[in-house]
This record gives sequence, structure tokens and C-alpha cells, in this order.
Amino acid sequence: MIEVCWAPMLAAFSVPLDQSDDEVIISQCLEGFRYAIHVTAVMSMKTHRDAFVTSLAKFTSLHSPADIKQKNIDAIKVDILLDNVKWDGKGLAVAIGQIVDTEAILMQSFVNSDALATTIASHKATLPLPLTKRLSTAGHDQTYG
Repeated sequence: MIEVCWAPMLAAFSVPLDQSDDEVIISQCLEGFRYAIHVTAVMSMKTHRDAFVTSLAKFTSLHSPADIKQKNIDAIKVDILLDNVKWDGKGLAVAIGQIVDTEAILMQSFVNSDALATTIASHKATLPLPLTKRLSTAGHDQTYG
């Protein structure tokens, strides 16, 4: 069913989120993205999941900070993203650094939940250093869990 419905669902969440400033509509669209990302991740539909994640990432407006509105901030809340990450048995997930405008991939690595939360909050790529229980963010290390 998801195979047939994913593209119309993507449009149904993206268009109103882009065009509306109504808090209820924005909340429902973000919830739709959250569930779509979760379902496609659980069903190992990587291409479909990536389409939802990429579309949602474009709503963050990180590429044009002057245009950021509350709905853009809501789109990047850490808990929405962390709830939908597919962690492996070691508590790691694949992370891909990507340019939002061009979708060019900068790097691929593995992150834990602390590193991902720090990356999202600081807007700086943060990777775990498992042997030392530290995080590395652009040359600055910090201890985690």
C-alpha cells in the first residue's frame, strides 16, 4: 500500500506545509512526515524514506536563514528526527552529510543518538568517538553517555 501511496502522501504533506501558516495544518503535515518516515524506515523502503526526509529537510530553510519562520523551526525539532531513526544493535545509525539545495553528499558515517542530537542542535556535524566515549564536533570534543 505504501508503494502506491507514498508519492501522493509526500505531496499531501509538502504542499500545505509550504503554503500554510496555520498552526494546525503545519502540525498535521509534520506529523504526517513523522509517520511516513517511520513506516518507510520500518519497512526498509530506503528510497521512499529518503524522499520524505529530503523533502522535510528542505522545509528547515537552513539554506536561507533570513526566511526562517516558526514552521521551519518546527520542521527541525530533534525529537521528530530521533523518533524515526533506525538504530542498529550497537546503537548506531547511518548518517549522510548532504547539501540541501543540490542534494550532493558530503560524507557518510555512523552516529549515535547523542551525536545526532548535538548535530541537529548545533548545526555542526558531530560524530561519536566510541573508544573514548567522546563526541567530535569540528575539532571540539565533549564527553557523552
